Amino acid sequence: MQHLIEADVFIITAAEVGLFPKFEFSKRYPKTFPFTRITLNCFEKRHYTIRHPHLSDLPALVNLEKKCCPQYLRASSDEIRQRIERFPNGNCVLEMDGQVVGAIYSQRINNIDLLKKKTYVQVPSLHTRLGSVIQLLGINILPEMEVTGLGDHLREFMLQLCALKGGIERVVGITRCKNYVQHAHIPITEYIRQQDELGQLLDPILRFHQQGGATIKGVIPNYCPEDVDNLGNGILIEYELRADVHNSEENFSYNALVSSATSAAEKEQLLETRIQEQVAKIMEISIAELDITRSLIQQGLDSLMALELSHLLKSEMEVNVSTMKIIQGVSISQLAELSLEQLALGSIKLSVSPSAQANQEMEEFTL
Repeated sequence: MQHLIEADVFIITAAEVGLFPKFEFSKRYPKTFPFTRITLNCFEKRHYTIRHPHLSDLPALVNLEKKCCPQYLRASSDEIRQRIERFPNGNCVLEMDGQVVGAIYSQRINNIDLLKKKTYVQVPSLHTRLGSVIQLLGINILPEMEVTGLGDHLREFMLQLCALKGGIERVVGITRCKNYVQHAHIPITEYIRQQDELGQLLDPILRFHQQGGATIKGVIPNYCPEDVDNLGNGILIEYELRADVHNSEENFSYNALVSSATSAAEKEQLLETRIQEQVAKIMEISIAELDITRSLIQQGLDSLMALELSHLLKSEMEVNVSTMKIIQGVSISQLAELSLEQLALGSIKLSVSPSAQANQEMEEFTL
């Protein structure tokens, strides 16, 4: 029987005593599933700690709101209390020498489109316990500590925490511009795209998010009518959660490319190339090291990697190849042939979500 500690619980436990993983060296497995079973980390000691907040932190958190946010955007003591009680593991505080100097809040929602229909005061109603999208609700660092880079550290830690949480597929937020009031002669849709000579977004707040890996998704009108400096607009942003996972638009474009190929040989070549990319990503080797005619098992693919490949084939290419079949010794060329056959018959739709199926199969293959 296994008694595993969840990956996100593990790193927050370490952070509570000032130990933080060097994320550039961190490994997670599976690499492409929306959950994590195993992590490998190199920890370092830092001069601060991060933990989940307690209700006893309310005075310090209210003080942070007063020092960091315009009055019309400040969360009240009751709102902060509700955030802590509603999603206890979705918020973090950063402490130095026993003092709370930073905080970040979040909630889980079902999809991004819901945000386009709500105002700032209505957003808390979107929280749902099993939502697949994390919405960041705010990040505060004491103004006198901003130059220390603690805001970057807190945000990076939160994003890694989200990446390790089971069932989380996306991280989004609604932010505002700091200096649009000085550029109100142009539309805000144009202002949010303006860049400096280094190619970075011109607005300081948007640049902060950009430097952390976020992309600007668009403007949400009437999000906060009280924010007259931004004409009531909110700016929707999305953080890249797992850089090694192809997005759905890319997958759709690639599948369309295969479908439009004029000959079976051309289709098969495109499929071979895509499968090579998937295998190389899972095995963490270069495509040049792969022999498309040899069994993948002979080339070092193990049973857990086979499980992950089966999941990728399903989720990215709508191709159904069982983990067991891969383990039995198929090559990339044979997988491409199977894919071509299924393409000719029409894509097979899964009756369960890839993540649910993967989780079930993972239980079967983990000792």
